[in-house]
Amino acid sequence: MSALRTRSFAVTLGALGVLFALAAWASHGTLGDHPAVPALGFASLLGLGVAVVLLRTELARLVRSPSFIRELSGVLLVVLTALIGLGVFSWTRSHDWTVDLTERRSFSLSSQGQAVCEGLSDAVSIEGFFPGGTANAKSFEDLARAIHEDCPSLKVSLLDPVVHPRKARAAGAVTDQGLAVMSTSDGREERLEGLIDEARLLQGLMRLQAETRHRVCWVTGHGEASPFDEVDAGAMGSVVRALQAWNYDVVSLQTVTTGVPTDCDLVVIARPQQDGLPFEREALAAFIGQGGRALVMVDLVDHDPVPEFTKDLGRYGVDVGTDLIVDLNPENQMLGVNDPAFVVLTGENLSLHRITSSLNGAVVFGVARSVSPREGAAGLNVQTVLKTSPQAWAETDLDPSSEVNQDPEELAGEVPTMVAVTVVDPHVLEVKTEDAPVISNEPDPLGLESDVGRAVPEGWAPKAGGRLLVIGDSDFASNGLSRFGSNRDLFLNGVAWLVDEERQMGARTPRLELLELTAFSGSTLVLVSLLLLPGCATLGALIAWLRRRPR
Repeated sequence: MSALRTRSFAVTLGALGVLFALAAWASHGTLGDHPAVPALGFASLLGLGVAVVLLRTELARLVRSPSFIRELSGVLLVVLTALIGLGVFSWTRSHDWTVDLTERRSFSLSSQGQAVCEGLSDAVSIEGFFPGGTANAKSFEDLARAIHEDCPSLKVSLLDPVVHPRKARAAGAVTDQGLAVMSTSDGREERLEGLIDEARLLQGLMRLQAETRHRVCWVTGHGEASPFDEVDAGAMGSVVRALQAWNYDVVSLQTVTTGVPTDCDLVVIARPQQDGLPFEREALAAFIGQGGRALVMVDLVDHDPVPEFTKDLGRYGVDVGTDLIVDLNPENQMLGVNDPAFVVLTGENLSLHRITSSLNGAVVFGVARSVSPREGAAGLNVQTVLKTSPQAWAETDLDPSSEVNQDPEELAGEVPTMVAVTVVDPHVLEVKTEDAPVISNEPDPLGLESDVGRAVPEGWAPKAGGRLLVIGDSDFASNGLSRFGSNRDLFLNGVAWLVDEERQMGARTPRLELLELTAFSGSTLVLVSLLLLPGCATLGALIAWLRRRPR
């Protein structure tokens, strides 16, 4: 009876030793260097060692048995295979790297991320405090791996607040959502909470290292698209919010009362619905003529709502057509959209300029008009940024009920729809400074008041280097279409080019998409993948071995 109890006790110890070994292995994968891991390993060795000592007689008899000798080669082969598998697993964990073979480089830093990395002027360290096993921790871990491979100048570390409580408290990581702290050697700091993807990380880096925040003045008062409405499909709140996440401050500007202040780094005119006064156009010309930057997006549906403004763009070497670009080629249309004016631009259409050459996806224009460089524009560097496919043309019949047919006199084949202008000689803009009206400081009949005295400031001096970007469509940057293809990146790249933020230009990563699992579905997935499938394979092997075992 004593021998039976000893054998049962030894078997129990051996089973506990195996369980402790499995627990130590699982704990090492989840907790890392937690003190519990070596304790579980020691308990496993102790249990197995005592079990071997107590069962030494039975084990010796088993080893000398003929059946054991016959099966020893198979057992050794299984053990050797397991050891090789464990060795490979341990080696890969300590020498982990990623080879990104996807066409869009989905698991590497984007071209914009690499540009930001190359342009870092100070050493930056990033500490991420995320609970182990969470989606936020996994996202940050993947991002840290990409940074380690593509941007070794950034020092990134992932810390579990449970394992490093003192560091987590000192950093202020007190929520389950997690926190990433970016800091420089001179004490500057940027903090990001929650889910961290590449876009948020790059925005934080730019804010951390930016020497200034750019003031973007968004012109209103002529029926322009709203810059702060994120609900209306025709408004542009989504791209403005993306701008504000970088180093930009967006403010409204009433040029009818203030002209164009010199503290604006960029003026945006997006889809005006009525012509402004003549002195407003002179104020814009004076602003660009002294080195200012402007982004103009002009639409057309059944008529040109701002004919005087589009005509005045000719002074910058830009001809804006009273037409609609149409393309009947199915390859250049969006699936499910039968309107030929709904144009998709890809491939060679995006290779003309620094703004578009790095874009990965297509650009989708809802309704676009032609915007062409004017021939013989002296003193101006005018470049085509975006053009259509050879199958497109500029339709001048704007009646929506008319059948679309190409006429011989219409502009056809690779129609330009986006033009970039750099002012080399500002005198060619012919700004009318001598008779620029003084804007009264007294309330006008409309009840508007002025902060600035003149449409063209006194002491105005021409200066080369002004930039203008004219696009024959604004829908691509609207809330309704900015999420399609590379539309948002096109807008952000255009703004970055205008204000000389070269590091911000490039293809950005797509928005992060996660598969959310409930606790039940997650547990089911673990049971099926880790227990059910391996268990069935083990059971099948055991049955086959018992059937083949000699009687």
